Amino acid sequence: MAFRIGNRVTSTIGILLILFFVTSSVSHLLTQRVRDDVILLFYGSEKQAEITILRSALQSLSEALDKQGETLDRAGGSPQKRDALRAIDKLIAENAGTIEAYLAAEIPPAFENPQAIEKSLARENAFASAIAAYEKAGLTADERAWLARLQGAFAALTRLSGTVLGIVEQRRGLLSRFEPQRYRIGAEPGDQPPSSPALPDRRRLLNDVSASITMNIWFLLTMTLLGVIIGGFATVLLTRGIVQPIMKLTEGAEAIGNGDLDHRIEIDSKDELGQLAASFNRMAENRQQNERRLQESAYHDALTKLPNRTYFQIRLAEALRNAERVGRKVAVHCLDLDHFKDVNDTLGHPAGDDLLKQVSQRLLDSVRSTDTVARLGGDEFAIIQSNLLHEDGITVLAERVVAAIAEPFDLEGEQVFTGTSIGITVYPNDDTDPDQLFKNADLALYQAKMEGRSNYRLYDPVLNEQIHARKALEQDIRQALDQGDFYLNYQPQIEIATGRMVGVEALVRWNHPQRGMVSPAEFIPVAEQARLINRLTDFVLGEACQQAKAWQDAGLPAITVSVNLSPADFKRQDIVSIITATLERSGLAPQCLELEITEGMVMSGVEAVIETLDELSALGVELAIDDFGTGFSSMNYLKKFPVDRLKIDQTFIRDVLTSEEDAGITKAIIQLGHSLNLEVIAEGVETAQQLEFLREWGCDEAQGYHFSRPIPPDELAVLLEAERDERGEPKQAAL
Repeated sequence: MAFRIGNRVTSTIGILLILFFVTSSVSHLLTQRVRDDVILLFYGSEKQAEITILRSALQSLSEALDKQGETLDRAGGSPQKRDALRAIDKLIAENAGTIEAYLAAEIPPAFENPQAIEKSLARENAFASAIAAYEKAGLTADERAWLARLQGAFAALTRLSGTVLGIVEQRRGLLSRFEPQRYRIGAEPGDQPPSSPALPDRRRLLNDVSASITMNIWFLLTMTLLGVIIGGFATVLLTRGIVQPIMKLTEGAEAIGNGDLDHRIEIDSKDELGQLAASFNRMAENRQQNERRLQESAYHDALTKLPNRTYFQIRLAEALRNAERVGRKVAVHCLDLDHFKDVNDTLGHPAGDDLLKQVSQRLLDSVRSTDTVARLGGDEFAIIQSNLLHEDGITVLAERVVAAIAEPFDLEGEQVFTGTSIGITVYPNDDTDPDQLFKNADLALYQAKMEGRSNYRLYDPVLNEQIHARKALEQDIRQALDQGDFYLNYQPQIEIATGRMVGVEALVRWNHPQRGMVSPAEFIPVAEQARLINRLTDFVLGEACQQAKAWQDAGLPAITVSVNLSPADFKRQDIVSIITATLERSGLAPQCLELEITEGMVMSGVEAVIETLDELSALGVELAIDDFGTGFSSMNYLKKFPVDRLKIDQTFIRDVLTSEEDAGITKAIIQLGHSLNLEVIAEGVETAQQLEFLREWGCDEAQGYHFSRPIPPDELAVLLEAERDERGEPKQAAL
């Protein structure tokens, strides 16, 4: 671009020089041409020849007039013709005298008295009048021809006189530029000419004309040269003030357009070009900021500002390449937060976001500056521990992270506890492919969560098959929920004092097409870890309520149906509305539904638990604490819970006859329940001796294989109908 502009400036100067030389040449030619025109103007041979010819013609006309006069004298012509002929002759003589004077003088008298030429033109009217007077006296054929020739000659004379007058005027205009007084230009008739000389000679006049023209030409050349100098100076100023800034603007615009956003245009002026340069610089800065923001949004998490999954993969690939080059190790840590969903459900999403930001900071505080901490999404994080010489630092970092996350978090003025589970894989021990390493870390994380959370687990290839099998089971659970493959069996609950069936517990079962019967102890923990337990509970709750209502509609005795809630179910903010909607859809009375919650559930977030239990109790639903005695219930809180029954865990009943500790715990639970006005039910009763022990110590109800295994709803209906008939009770109307 700069080269092109320089060429344009050089071309401009060259054109100015060419114009200078061309002007000089043209001026020289014009000087010669003007000089020639002056010579022709004053002494043109063609004009002189024309005038000479006309003079001869006038002499011929004069002779013809003389002959015509003699003819009239001989013929005795009329006096009118004679007078007209004399007037014509006089006019011709006067014009002839003017022409003779023009031809005789070097500088004709017309210069002294141009009115003479004008008078010659005025003679045309007089001539026309004389001809008319001659014609009135009558014309012969010869006279008519003679007059026609006379009129043509006089017309030519008149035209020549006009030409002469034009020449005179040109001469007057030319000579007026020299010395008017010297050449008597514009002198009035009768003025006295100068004493010396009266008129210039031919050579002196030509010299004066040439000198004047030469002076004008030099003036023209001087002005042209001055124009070239001024133009060159203007070109320099233009180059410095406009061309160079424009070149800088052009170069800067090209650089910015090509992506060099660090380029700045240096123009110090405050004019429009300076403002334009400042605008370009601001545009580059704004674009640079926008690109930084775009890059940050593309490679960083918006909430925590940590690298996102995409940037994590890039950094992992870089770390592996560097490790391969220097022979070091790289550890990949995948981790997520334990019970993060509970924070969102209980405190809201803003509190959950705050927790994620605090966790991010603690992770950054736990690693080295050369390590990478990334948020993969949700509550999932990853750490790249690069440039490791030994593996000892891997477990040290994992323990440090687990301890840091275990510390309480301050969320909206409340202390919240959470934990983290970590899965770790090592390059190149476990694999060299980035994607496979990430999968290995994810499998190790899965194993850590299976083993109890708030810990870490290194990838072990031996566990690969187990983890894949567990993930396959998780997928099968999803498919079974979608296809409705789960079903319910019911285990009777017997009133010990009367032996009457007073309720049933709904137990979910799964008959897999390929796996066969899958134990609840196998698929329920997987459903909880995969966050599918809520869907499973919704199915059990809806199916149990509908079945209980169906038994009632069949006229069977009304009994209570018990449904187990998991910790994840009970922490749902809309659990009360879900249960209410389920009862309304099925038409079952709330008092016919019992919800079983574990001892650990009611002791987690006691105040919130009490609030939920109060809402359920107000709804009319019965509440039972399942597996009582396995947790660490506070008697102070227990008396505040609006529960109706305590359920003794089967682990105490199994050895109640052989273990003094189990027998003592069982007796204590029965006594505690009665002291709080609660009913007590024992589960896992398999023998008559166990039943007798419970009867002796005043236990209210029992369930177990001693009475019945969990059976399908139609078989349970048979038991209810037989019990009704045995007691002679009439068919009950539906509630």
